[in-house]
Amino acid sequence: MSGSAPQPRYGHSAILTGSRILFFGGRGIKNACYRDLHALDPNSMTWYQGPEESGSPSGRYGHTANLIDNKKMFVFGGRDIDKFYNDLYVLDLELMSWTKPKTAGPSPCERANHASLLVGSNLIIHGGFRFNENEVCTDL
Repeated sequence: MSGSAPQPRYGHSAILTGSRILFFGGRGIKNACYRDLHALDPNSMTWYQGPEESGSPSGRYGHTANLIDNKKMFVFGGRDIDKFYNDLYVLDLELMSWTKPKTAGPSPCERANHASLLVGSNLIIHGGFRFNENEVCTDL
């Protein structure tokens, strides 16, 4: 294996795009909440480090990531040690740059450990919890 592997973590997201697996965020040793992006090329077993610029999401875990048209990765929600999120970020996989798009309509509640799925042009967010593990999100 070559390149720099990410620090050990859990609660990260992963998508397959082309021949690479992209990993974002997660929680690690000493409660570290990561905002880094790593890619693994399983054909060459090589790790790559992605951009960690000012436009990237804050460190988080328990979020979801979805691949859109094999060109963009959408990251929704999650949490850090003290806060839950309901924000949406987009990573343009061609430019390798993050944006936070404007959305319309009512926002889903802040949540972590939810599921998300792209259906047509709609990103469906379901379940999860917020504030404490006993408060379940019931909106869709």
